[in-house]
Amino acid sequence: MEKMTCRQGMADTPQVWIYYKESGRGTPILMLHGNAETHLIFDYYEKKLSMKYRVILMDSRAHGRSRIKPEYAESEFTTTDMARDAAALLDILHIPSCILFGFSDGANIALEFASLFPDRTRAVIAISGNVARHRSSARSFLDFFIVI
Repeated sequence: MEKMTCRQGMADTPQVWIYYKESGRGTPILMLHGNAETHLIFDYYEKKLSMKYRVILMDSRAHGRSRIKPEYAESEFTTTDMARDAAALLDILHIPSCILFGFSDGANIALEFASLFPDRTRAVIAISGNVARHRSSARSFLDFFIVI
């Protein structure tokens, strides 16, 4: 079996330093974890998916190795902020669009990302999300699927 090679680093985004790890080649898939978790929950999937995909794992703001910049440390943040963090990471990695794979709050972030950046979204895999249609700008994204 071929050894998996990876690259990791800290992406300097406008409000946070985002820890990321990437492995594999091919179509990019960004994996977004839930609340109180880190990128490590996707370890098994990373190993399997990196055989055919460029897998990007990240620690969301205020999680794992990611750090909020001091001037924003006392500010509240939203799912929209976290979706924008993901977009900023993709910009830094020169990834114009990707598949989003989100679990729990990561699914909410993936849906929010898709509503904010539809042209950058190839597909969304949302597992155990809990987006309330009346409390999220992902509402327009959810309304689209409800109509279909």
